[in-house]
Amino acid sequence: MRKDFGMTADGRSAGLYTIENDQIRLSVTDYGATLVALEILDCGRDVLLGHTDVKAYEKLDSCMGAVIGRVCNRIAGGRFTLNDRVYQLDINNGLNCLHSGFNGYQDRLFTVTEKADALQFELVSPDGDQGFPGEMRLKVVYRLLADGFAFDYEVVSDQDTYVNITNHAYFNLGGLTCDSVLDHVLESTADTFLGTDDTVITLTHQRLHRVSAGGVCHTCVRDIRVDGGVLHVKVGGDGPVAVFMILVISGREEETRILNTLAGMAVVKGVEVLFFPGV
Repeated sequence: MRKDFGMTADGRSAGLYTIENDQIRLSVTDYGATLVALEILDCGRDVLLGHTDVKAYEKLDSCMGAVIGRVCNRIAGGRFTLNDRVYQLDINNGLNCLHSGFNGYQDRLFTVTEKADALQFELVSPDGDQGFPGEMRLKVVYRLLADGFAFDYEVVSDQDTYVNITNHAYFNLGGLTCDSVLDHVLESTADTFLGTDDTVITLTHQRLHRVSAGGVCHTCVRDIRVDGGVLHVKVGGDGPVAVFMILVISGREEETRILNTLAGMAVVKGVEVLFFPGV
């Protein structure tokens, strides 16, 4: 069911949609197809950072919980070559293009289809949008599982193009009253990782670095090596990569598992996330 989520600065009406099962309640807004809340029902804890209306998302432009596209992360120099043609994108992060520039998907209203146990968000990105070639149709589906939720991305383009969609959620297993994640523990099934340069561009030409023996990286969040301030990139071998975030609360271990169908995953350490509960 749709609830009003406020008006954008340019007069568009945003909605908030909620689905739930016996385990969780998931709330998503059509503004950026943004994850707003993930409530664990047996303990009444919301483990996602989010805001109470759309104006806060516009004001605090941190991409919190939003779908990022057409290409997430940084493109060096804001420039790429495809089919012998050079494309220039916005420069909005030092000398690079971050999250596809100034007009990202996080600030757009998606078309919503409500289902019994899922929410489907769709967006049409026209040819030339953000500087990328091809009309691209994006479908994002959030669906409930017995022990969590999944999100699926489907993309169709009428031309060759680059696409790298992600979600920019920030998790805190301690809930919104817990002001730090530094006591959380991260584990990954990746056995190697790639570094970044001082502008947080992934060094794809660099050799893969090995992590701990046994193919599992286990580290406290406060001890994560942070290249360029925020990014820690892990790359698996032949199979998909999983990341586990663990926090012990009053003797009870809380765990969130983030599973990926691809061989690489980037983990963002929110060093200074600007967040005001209730804003």
